[in-house]
Amino acid sequence: MNESDVDQLKQRAHGALGSLETACRSEMASRHIRQGLRPRFLYIQECLIYIRGAHSPHDHSPKDRIANCHINIYLHYFYICIRGAIDNMAWVAQHIHNVVPDASESRKQSCVNLFPAKSDNDFRKNLKGRNPKYVEILDKFDPWLKEICDFRNPIAHQIPIYSPPSVVPDTDQKKWMDANNQLSQIDYAQSPDLYMNKLRERSSIGKYIPLIVVSQSNHMEIYKLRDCTERDAMQFWSFALEFVTALVASCNDSSTASDGDSES
Repeated sequence: MNESDVDQLKQRAHGALGSLETACRSEMASRHIRQGLRPRFLYIQECLIYIRGAHSPHDHSPKDRIANCHINIYLHYFYICIRGAIDNMAWVAQHIHNVVPDASESRKQSCVNLFPAKSDNDFRKNLKGRNPKYVEILDKFDPWLKEICDFRNPIAHQIPIYSPPSVVPDTDQKKWMDANNQLSQIDYAQSPDLYMNKLRERSSIGKYIPLIVVSQSNHMEIYKLRDCTERDAMQFWSFALEFVTALVASCNDSSTASDGDSES
C-alpha cells in the first residue's frame, strides 16, 4: 500500500458519490449526500494530507507545543469524520429503503447504524434484505468497522488517542527526569515565563517519531502514525466505494421499477 493507491481509491469513491447524487430521488437522502458525505469526504482527504506532511524523514527534532497540537487536532478529526461519513451512508440507506420505519434524525436515530453491535442490529439485518450486496460489504468490512469504533469513541468520550511530540530514549531518561523535576518546582501563576522556558527545555529532549498512543484500561498500545492513518484511509475509501456503489444500484433498480410501473 502506498499514497498513490490510497489517492486513486479516493478518486473512485468521489466518482461513485457523484453517481449517487445523480441517481438518488430521495430529498432526505440527498441532503445527507450534499451536506454530510461531500464535506466529510473532503475533510478526510485534507486531514490525511496534513498528517502526511507533518513529518520530514530528515528532521527528528521534537515538535513544539503548537505543532504537536495541530497534528493531534487533524488526527482526531480524521477519525471523527470517518465515523461521521459512515453514519451519513447509513442515513442515505435509511431514506432510500425505509429500513427502520419512522426513523429520523430526531426519532429512533440510534437505530440507524452500520456498525456491528453487541446486541442484534435490526437496521443491518433489515438492510441486508434490501440488496444482497449489502450483506457481502458489511461482512467483509465488519472487523475494520469495529476497529474504527474502538479508535474514534475514546476521542469523544474517554481518553483520546494521542501523537506525542517526542520520544525519550533510554540514554536521555535521566536528563528528562531532571528537567521534569525542575519544572514541577515552578509555580506557573507566579513565574509564567520561567515555567514556559523550563517546559520548552524539557520538550527539547528526545526526538520526534510519528506515533499514535492508545490508552487502554491497563496498558498502552502504540502504532506508527503514517501506517495507521494510511491503512484506515485505504479501508475507508474501499468501504465508501463499495457501499456507495451498492446504493447507486439500489437507486437505479428502484427507478427502473418505478418506470415499469408507470408504463403499465
